[in-house]
Amino acid sequence: MENKLKIFKNEKFGKVRTVIIEGEPYFCLVDVCKILELENVSQVKSRLKKDGIISNEAIDSLGRKQEANFVNEANLYKTIFHSRTDFAENFQDWICNEVIPQIRKTGSYGIKLPEFTNPALAARAWAEEFERRQTAENQRDETIKTKAWIGNRREATAMATASAKSRECNRFRNKSKELEIELDKSKQFASVKLCEIKTKRKFDWHKLRNYCTSHELEMKRVFDSNYGEVNSYPAIAWESVYGVDIENLWR
Repeated sequence: MENKLKIFKNEKFGKVRTVIIEGEPYFCLVDVCKILELENVSQVKSRLKKDGIISNEAIDSLGRKQEANFVNEANLYKTIFHSRTDFAENFQDWICNEVIPQIRKTGSYGIKLPEFTNPALAARAWAEEFERRQTAENQRDETIKTKAWIGNRREATAMATASAKSRECNRFRNKSKELEIELDKSKQFASVKLCEIKTKRKFDWHKLRNYCTSHELEMKRVFDSNYGEVNSYPAIAWESVYGVDIENLWR
């Protein structure tokens, strides 16, 4: 049924709310940005094509009805392209290989049947639908090619300069780790890396972020030698999710 909200879940990425509008799948922009760690949803929305954005009723995590922005396939692929996470391509694969095929099976996604009593309108409807699908597929393919090209360029550049910069990079990395620990010394907030170093345990940052989001808790940004900046999570989140008292980390 069209306009009926359907939720797709993945253990790694979380959930994405979807809806079918006039035979075309739309994806909740807030859900996509949350997965791809794009914090400024309004900025992302401003970069997308306006005719591929609709406002539709959605249910939040507390069961409340609210209006949310949904984007079509073409805008979805543009959003994925803007993400700098290392799992953005895996998320795109999940959407292309699992979510959309499932929508085809259970929903009304696909070429809409035109009014056959009017041949001119029928031909026009088929052409418009084909063009819409082609645009989405072209956008997906272009995103894949562009990301691959950027990845290859980065790899080639890194390989060309690695031998000359290796010792300098090692010195910088050691200093960065020292600085990172100094900047992350806090009894109120702690990053995943800091807690892993101090406790010799592994932690899933998704659980901490989801806890903070659902409880509307502040997450601070701290320096990280690998990613530039990462989230630092409040003490109550560490205590509630993993039973870790971050005040004891420096004792």
